[in-house]
Order: sequence, then C-alpha cells, then structure tokens
Amino acid sequence: MKKIIKYGLRTLAGLCVLLVALYISLSLYVNANKEYLIRKAGTDISKLIGGTVSISDLSVSIFNNFPYLAIELKKVDVRDSLFVRHGHHFFFAERLFLRLNPAKLLLAKISINKVEIDSGSLYFFTDSSGYSNGYLLQPKKQPVVKNGNKAAVNILDKIEINHTSLTLDDRLKGKLFDVYINKLDVKTNTLNQAYDFKITESIQVRSLAFNLAIGSYLSGQLLEGNYSVKYSSIKKELSFDSIPISISNHPFRFTGAFTFGTTQEFAIRVNTKNILVDLAKKLLTQRTAKGIGLVDVKGAVDASASLKGSLTGGNPLIVANWVTQKNTLNTPLLNFDNCSFSGLYSNEVNPDSARNDSNSKVEVYGFRGDWRGLTMQSDKIVINNLTTPVISADINSQFSLTQFNSILQTEAMSLTNGTGSLAMRYKGPFDHITPQNASLNGRLLIKNGNILMHASQANLSGCNASIRFINTDILIDNLNCRIHNDPLALSGQAKNALALIGDSPGNISLALNITAPVINIDHFSSILYRKLPAKKRTANATGSLAKTAQKIDNLLSNGNIAVTLNAGKLVYHKFEARKANVEIAINENSWLLKKASLEHGAGSISVTGNVQEQAGSRFGLNSVVQMKNVDAQKVWYEFENFGIPALSYKNIKGQLSVDARVSLLLDKSGDFDMKTMKGDADFSIKQGALINFRPLQDVQTFVFKNRDFSDISFAEIKDKISFDKGSVTINRMEINSTVMSLFVEGVYGLNGNTDISIQVPLSNLKKRGKAYIPENAGADKGGGMSVFLRAKTDDDGAIKIKYDPFKRFRKSK
Repeated sequence: MKKIIKYGLRTLAGLCVLLVALYISLSLYVNANKEYLIRKAGTDISKLIGGTVSISDLSVSIFNNFPYLAIELKKVDVRDSLFVRHGHHFFFAERLFLRLNPAKLLLAKISINKVEIDSGSLYFFTDSSGYSNGYLLQPKKQPVVKNGNKAAVNILDKIEINHTSLTLDDRLKGKLFDVYINKLDVKTNTLNQAYDFKITESIQVRSLAFNLAIGSYLSGQLLEGNYSVKYSSIKKELSFDSIPISISNHPFRFTGAFTFGTTQEFAIRVNTKNILVDLAKKLLTQRTAKGIGLVDVKGAVDASASLKGSLTGGNPLIVANWVTQKNTLNTPLLNFDNCSFSGLYSNEVNPDSARNDSNSKVEVYGFRGDWRGLTMQSDKIVINNLTTPVISADINSQFSLTQFNSILQTEAMSLTNGTGSLAMRYKGPFDHITPQNASLNGRLLIKNGNILMHASQANLSGCNASIRFINTDILIDNLNCRIHNDPLALSGQAKNALALIGDSPGNISLALNITAPVINIDHFSSILYRKLPAKKRTANATGSLAKTAQKIDNLLSNGNIAVTLNAGKLVYHKFEARKANVEIAINENSWLLKKASLEHGAGSISVTGNVQEQAGSRFGLNSVVQMKNVDAQKVWYEFENFGIPALSYKNIKGQLSVDARVSLLLDKSGDFDMKTMKGDADFSIKQGALINFRPLQDVQTFVFKNRDFSDISFAEIKDKISFDKGSVTINRMEINSTVMSLFVEGVYGLNGNTDISIQVPLSNLKKRGKAYIPENAGADKGGGMSVFLRAKTDDDGAIKIKYDPFKRFRKSK
C-alpha cells in the first residue's frame, strides 16, 4: 500500500512539473510572438465574422484562473463594416480570458473550456433602414471537412461575464433591450444535441422595451437567480421550468420557451406571492403602470402573468391574474377597507387591434370590501383603455339604515331603524367626471325604516321605499310610511341633487307627489318645516359625497320644493274636509299654495295663497279663499268662531259661501292670529238661523219684547266686509228674519273697539206668522221709519246696546 501511495505521489509530482513546464513554455512562446499572435488572432477572427477585430495586448495568465492556465486578451474591440456611420461597437471588453483545458494541454492540444469577459459591452444594432450588425454572428465559412469527417468543434464548458452591458437596439422595430450584467455564470452540459445550462446571474435591467412608444418593462429592476435552462438543437428551442429569479429582492417563478426555428416566438409564464402592487407596477411600462395606478392597492397580492409574442418584433400578448384577501383599495371614486377580489389584466381587448394601452383592460371579479362601514360587493368591474381609462362597475350592498347615515352625511335627516340595499352601476372616467362623460344609475331599497327630520323632529316610521338615482337626479318611485300613525305614500324627483359625477347646470329642486287616506296638516307640515341651517362642510368632509350632502341640506333648508297632495280626508286643527287636492310650491322662505280644492259637507272650498316666513318664528299668510255652500255652523266650529266671541258656532246655522282676500299672521303651529287679519270678503248665508244669539236678544230689551228671539231663521244674508288688524268693517247689511227685519253696519272690533249701528224699521210692528218666509228688500233700501240702536264697547270692554235716537253713529261716521 505504501508503495502505491509512493508511486502515485511521484506520478502526480511529475505531472505537475510537466504542467508547469508547459505553462512556462507557453508563456515564453506567447511573449516571444505576441505581436504576431495578436495580429493573426485579429485577422483570423475578422475573416471568420466579416468584421474588424483589434486586440491591444495578449498574455498568459497563471494566477487569474489558477490552477488553470488562461490566455488574457486586453481591450478586445469588434466593429462592423459601418461602424464609422453609426458609432456602435459590436463587442468590446477591457479584459477577455480564454481558459485552457489542462487535460488537453497535457496532450499538447489547445482547448478552451471557459470564456471570461470583464468590463465590456455587446451591442446589437439595427438602423431605421433595416441594416443590422448582427451579421457578425453569422460565420462566413463552413467547417472544413477532412477525410470525410467534420473538424472537431469545441463546445465551451463555461462562460463568465462581469460588469458588461448587453444591448439590442432595433430602430426599425422600435425595440430596445438594454441590461447591465453585474455577474453571469453559465455552465454547459451536453447530451445528444441537448444542452443544459446552469446559470447564476445578477443583472440590472435598464430597458426592456418591445415598443419604445409605449415604454419599458422591468425598468431599473435587479434580476438575480441561480437556475437551469435547456436548449434543444433539434427543436431549436430554449426552455425553462419554474426557475427561481428574484426581482428587486422579491421571489418569482418563471416557466417558458424561446423557439428559434421557422416560427420565432416565445412564451413565458411568471408567478409570485405576496407582492406589493407598487412593486408590480414598476415591472410594467410607465403608461400601463399609470393606468393601473388609478386603483391603489395597499396590501400584497398573489399574482401570475403570461407573455406571448414573436421574436421578430411586435408587442407581446400579456395576460396577468391576481388574487388578494383583506386588502385596502383606494380609487378616485371610493376607498375600500378589508376588501378581497381577484383580477385580470390584458393588453388585447380586440384581437384585430394593436397590443397597447388603448387596447388594454383590467377586470376585477368577486369584489367584496367595506366602504364607510358598508360592505360592498361586485361580481365584475371592468376598466377599459388604460390611455384614457373608462370604468364600468356594478356594486351592491345590504346594510342597516343606521349604517347608511355615514354615507348620507346630511344634517337634514337621519335614519334610525330598518334595513336597506343599494345597487349601483357606474360607467365613465376616473377623473374629470361630468354628467356628459359619465353615467350613474342605482336603486336604494328601504325596508321598515324610520326617518327623523332634524329641523322639526318629525318622525316617518315604517318606511318602505324604492329610490332610484340617475346621474344627478334622485327619483322616488315609492315611499310608503306613517307619520303619527297616519299612512303616507310619496313619489317624486329631486333634480340636480347628486354631485357624485359632477354638478349639472340648473338649480336643485324637489317635486313630491303625496297621497294618503288621511293627511293631518298639523303633522304633515312638520316634514317640510324649513328652519334647518344649511351648514358648511368641515375640512374633513370633502369630495362628491360631501357636496351631495350639502346639496340635500340646501334643498331641505332653502331649496325649491313642489308638492302635489291628494287625500281622502284633510285635517287641520279642528277643520276636516274630503277629497283634498293641493299643490304647494316652497322656496327659500315662503310657501306658495298654488291650488287647494276640498269638499266640505255638501259644499266645496278652494284656496290659493302664500306663506312668507317672518321674524320671531311667525309667518305671514296672503290668501284667496272661496267657499260654496258649506255648513256655516261646522266652519265656525272648525275655525274656532273666527276669533269672534259674540258669535259662536252654537249660534249659527246655514249654507255659507265666501269669496275672501285676506292676510294675517300665524305661528309655527299654524294657529291664526285673527287680530292681524287684513282684507275683505264677500259672503252669503242661505237658509240661515241665529240661535240664542245674545246681541239680538239684547235688542229685545228695546223692541218687540214679546217676541221669541231664541231661534231666528232669516233670508239670505250677504254683504262685503273688510278686515283691518282685528277690526271687521260691516257695510250696510240687511237681515230679514222670521222675527223682524233690520239693517246693520259698523265695525266689530276684536280689540275692544266695536261700534255697530242697528236700524229696526217700524214696519216690524206687525208680528210675523209661522208661515212667514223672509225675503230681502235690499241693503240699499232706506227701511222707512225706524228705531236706531247702537252696539258699542264700553269702558269695561263689554258690548252694550243703547238707543241712538239722534243717529249719532251716522254723524260720527
């Protein structure tokens, strides 16, 4: 055993001595023939590739690749024939090492098994005319055949490239591939025309532009990896399967193939997990990244992408997919938290059009996210044309109505109970949104909700509604609710109420149609009570939603509202009527009663007018009132005797007709201040009666003491009276009754200034029978010889009737 070791060591030492001798001999030979070898190497290579080759120095390197021997070439420069015109070196290296195979060297054969390039460049150039320096890689001569056998062609075992740029600049097709190789090691294993390359790389991408007009992929990114690729010389295909490459320290897996045969094409698929979208955007062209960047995804996604295209030119087909959970998504329209979705990107919407940003799309599937406390869902969201992006989105949500307050953001009302659902469709751009370039359609459904009106604290309960919105308008298809347990049905339209897609020209307005079996004005008016300050939004309440809320507040506080009201029964304080048809127009500080028609008993009432808000929570009413054949007693009761203590509803009967033009003040509750009434009225009472009317009974003190004044029927009483701040001026009026005839004129004062003349003609001396039918002679008649009485307020405020034998009333008048 010792002898074997001894002889083995001697043999190894001998080989080392022989190898060193060869190293020294080769070095001496190279140094002695350096100029010849440089000149010959340059000439031979130039003949082979058809270009110009220059080498500044040549030497044998022992220590750079020790224990291997290498030939070192310095400043190797390869130029094509048109270098003077375009100025691009095809190849340049500060140092190029050709490592020799030691086994072959022992057999006195030169065999290169590694090429090392340091500080160099390789530049493939094609000008706009189609000229390319790539012809330098096409050998000018075929290998020489000797004795029927091809000359041996050495295969390089290993290539190492350091600090070298690699550029493919195709001006004709607008392509630019430009990378800087920090380090690239390639080891080759060969088997039956199949090559297995073991690659270690660290490459900085400066440009990967398939079309310079649309920008570069992977710009500024560092690619690092240690992997294997295979090449089949039969298929002329370079392929790789799930190789690991990190891009800017994030891991990716690549699978794909490059085919160099008749059909020169490539197909690559890449996937990764937990990649931030900000990094993913850096892998795309700037224009594409900008289009995708309209949607800002804060968290990580799992993504994959495929690229297919021709090696001869043109943009590749790119399809990317991703999926994410519990992420944050911000868009120019809405911001979402806790969202999950999957998506797709493609740069080929129309196969017949060029692959570019204008022909690109982003699709989002199965979206679910939280927006202002509401969970929103969408089956599909599409963004087309990333040059000028247009989004189409269907979004749905179901929620409690109390949650919806954060969306409504209005000071005018709040939702206190019930559930809702929202379905919304938007199509338009992300920014510079106007009603002309975008459309917004949606439907809000409310079930068993409560709506509290803040200004009046009126509560609409049990609300069920279907509300649509179209661009800037809100359409109330139906809203059924109860106020003070009275059912109401509303429908209508709010014009220009939404600012979600920009403002529309024209003022904001609301038109409402209200129907109900019973409408109590005391309850209903509180819904439309206007005393709501239109507050300005705070700094953190900005954007289209805040503008919409401000518009709604402005509308309900001082906007234009038109109301059409139809009720089977209308109630106002004690007043009741049937078949009410009312039209009201409300503006900033007034109500315009355009029309109100009512049935009252066997008669009818119509009213027009307006209510103007004044200081001190009081309102001024100007109105025109027409009554036809209404029940006088009932009207007197319902309007609380019109503020006339002397004439109660218990004292009067008959059919009343009135044509009045009056103004007065009323308070917030709608109570009339009769002492402020001004105007005039033409009235008529037919088939009338005065029952236990105290002023007539007081007349009995002076005349006709034996007659019954407790129940007096009279002919039609008609006259024109005037109102002036609590005073009622009675023009000369004839009263012809079953008891007697008399003429009345003067002033009845609600403020204690009553002064009325009562003329009792002496023709009344003849007592009238039970069959007597009163007939008026006319208020313009003199009445003949008469007794004159005067009803006047005395010092204690009571109305006293006295004789007026000297007609002092008329003299004072």
